[in-house]
This record gives sequence, structure tokens and C-alpha cells, in this order.
Amino acid sequence: MKADHIDRHPHQFSSALDVSVQAQVIDLLKQLRKELGLAYIFIAHDLALVRDFATEVAVMYRGRIAEQGSTEEIYGNPKHNYTKGLLSARLAHLTNVA
Repeated sequence: MKADHIDRHPHQFSSALDVSVQAQVIDLLKQLRKELGLAYIFIAHDLALVRDFATEVAVMYRGRIAEQGSTEEIYGNPKHNYTKGLLSARLAHLTNVA
């Protein structure tokens, strides 16, 4: 992507939406993906949303891809220490909320 185009595209568009609107937008994107055969590059920090939406995941660390694979592989058996840390932090957060 050209540097002057970077501001033309939404970055983490879903982070500013309330949960119900976010769910509607994600459902629409899933429907369009299925009906039209679309592919998305979806950049997010919300690990639960990524797990629900993505079929393939790439984890970035220090500006580079640290690990990539299917959603099941990455969430079920992470290889890179950074990925393991992200996922364990997310699980700890969910455990503390309950």
C-alpha cells in the first residue's frame, strides 16, 4: 500500500463500535465473504473477535510476522513465545472477570 493511501482505509474500524453494532458489521462481512467469495485483511487487537472472524491468522511482533497459520493452529497450539503470551494474557483476563 502506498504511504499516501494509508489514511484512506479504516484501521481497527470495529474498536469504536458498541458491541451490538460491531456484531452486526462482523456478521455482514462474514455473509459477504461467503456469498461473494471475498477475502479480507483484518487488523485487530481483539483476540476474541479475530478468533471468531478469521480462518487464517498472522501474529505481528516488532513489525514482523512472528507466526502464522490457521486460526485453530494459532489458538490451539501457538509456537512463538509472543503468541503464547498474548493468548495466556487474554485467558487470564477472562478468568479474572468471571
